[in-house]
Amino acid sequence: MTEKDSERARVSLDKPAATPSAPAAPTAATLERPREVTWAAAALLLSGVLALGASLALYGLHSFIIHQLRTANAKLKASDRRTDTQLLASAHQQPTAVLIQSVIFFVVLVVVVRALWRGRYWSRWAVIGVWILASFTGIFGGIFQIVYVFEDAPIALKVPVSLASLSFVVAVALVAFAKPIPAYLNQSRPVRQPGSAPARRGMFAQRDAVRSARQGLSTTSPVGSRKVRETAARTEDLFRGDANTERARAKQRMTTETMQRGAAEARARGRGSKSRRSGT
Repeated sequence: MTEKDSERARVSLDKPAATPSAPAAPTAATLERPREVTWAAAALLLSGVLALGASLALYGLHSFIIHQLRTANAKLKASDRRTDTQLLASAHQQPTAVLIQSVIFFVVLVVVVRALWRGRYWSRWAVIGVWILASFTGIFGGIFQIVYVFEDAPIALKVPVSLASLSFVVAVALVAFAKPIPAYLNQSRPVRQPGSAPARRGMFAQRDAVRSARQGLSTTSPVGSRKVRETAARTEDLFRGDANTERARAKQRMTTETMQRGAAEARARGRGSKSRRSGT
């Protein structure tokens, strides 16, 4: 062996052996995306686009808006009715207000669709929450606008509004009831790592040591399982000790009350017999 070979071997021995890195956990972005996710995302985007189209259509329906405002104004009391000037001002402002609402609604839908497409586990509840919010705020796309197609309104308005609502209902149904979507989204749910802070315990939940001992859960090492059993035993002893202490205190209170009641009755009987003797 030459000097270069011996030096190369010595250098290789001095270097620490490389430890193989653990394979990365699969995420929702690397998994195969179900087609139901694509359908739900497309339905959400379609609902937002149709809501924007219906809002823009209001700018060409000025006479219809004035007619609706006058009809609603005629049903009010005489003291609450507005003048024609006020109605005309409201008719000019209403399309802009509805358009602003629709733009905000569309931006929120884009954010939710992006999260759903990337497999965020909370996007499922975001879709349902936005749908409920749109339904109770009167935004185009809510559940109550699905029957707007039967109203006496121009086709350019009622058809997009009803289709936007129907598309949103389809998206919510897919997210809520299609089984591949929850399975796909749960892949990105955060998992608590070993050594991290323990999860918060409910008010009526059992303690971790007692629950793990009762369910037969074991740790990775015999020492850890022995510590779990010891901790569970100590906790059980504390619970039993507290119960015994409470029972002893209750018994002592009962005994003290009985003695006091007996002494009071004896004093009452003594007073009665003394009064009878003095009377005779």
